[in-house]
Amino acid sequence: MKNRTIIIGSVVAAIVLGAAALGIAYVATSHHSAPTSSAAAVPPTAAAGSSSTPTPTASVNTADAKSFATSIAGLFCRPNIDQQVWFAALSPYFSADASSQFSTTDPANVPCSRITGPGQAVGDQQTSLQAAYQFSTDDKSVTVSINRNSANEPWQVVYVIVGD
Repeated sequence: MKNRTIIIGSVVAAIVLGAAALGIAYVATSHHSAPTSSAAAVPPTAAAGSSSTPTPTASVNTADAKSFATSIAGLFCRPNIDQQVWFAALSPYFSADASSQFSTTDPANVPCSRITGPGQAVGDQQTSLQAAYQFSTDDKSVTVSINRNSANEPWQVVYVIVGD
């Protein structure tokens, strides 16, 4: 267990330092709280071969739908980082299907580098169990679709769609 803690701590430190070195940030123009520092907070990841679910950090609010979707859009729109770092930051919040879908995504192919406006609710399924938000970016829009099984559970990402 001690070795697993050391490995997880090392991975988290590398991710945070990498994000800080890149000066990652995105613009949040709404009254909702969102990361505004130049170092994007990223969640810890599970050690290789571990079946346990990583514990998200407090920097990503998994209780509030819009705050959660905003954080995910910000983590998604980072084309200038390593694929493993990109995926490690997002994977704790992905559903199993989304994790599978995005596990080989090359962030260099993500056509946005920052969020430029507040998310707007889209679709007709804005409930306490499912929601979707579309964000304007410096290039194409990004829509984050999220759900959860009960109101007591954290939100998870079902899919992210890059549009026009």
